[in-house]
Amino acid sequence: MASSDISTASFTPAEVKDDFLVKRESSGFLNAVKNRVLPFLLKFPQYFAGYGDFVVSREPDRDACIEILQTKVDLMIRSFNASNTQFNPLSLILQDMLPGGAVAHNIFVTKTGRPIFIGCCEQVIDKHGNWSGAMADYKRQEELDGEYAFSKGYYEPMVADIMISEDQQFVIDLNVRVTA
Repeated sequence: MASSDISTASFTPAEVKDDFLVKRESSGFLNAVKNRVLPFLLKFPQYFAGYGDFVVSREPDRDACIEILQTKVDLMIRSFNASNTQFNPLSLILQDMLPGGAVAHNIFVTKTGRPIFIGCCEQVIDKHGNWSGAMADYKRQEELDGEYAFSKGYYEPMVADIMISEDQQFVIDLNVRVTA
């Protein structure tokens, strides 16, 4: 089973103005990335359509990730304020990398609870470990069960990102919204 860790900072909105505290907490986030065993996936909280997801398979990937995070973590901390505290925005998610590929199942759950399959696409990762899009193979499409979402009162679009190895499947992200 893959391990997930969340690196967080404890701040009050007023403390983000303290340069010493910001530097200390930034160092903590960067050290979590520096010390994580390869390979892993890092999810930055301010991301969209794969931007902010880092696939870190090799030391050069880690170096590139840290270079980006050196400025982004500081901005993340300094944008913490009273209106966003409930979202816990001061965090990085570090997850063990699973073998195999990733797919996204897109479904629409109707008001009556019937899941309508929209499509399934394979995530495309370039040679540098960056997400570069998705590809649909319509011969491999299967319906994803929407009963759980409906039982919780949800209806409308949702996407499940699933890591697939030879003998296991792991839901790694559930987007209960329209996605790109």
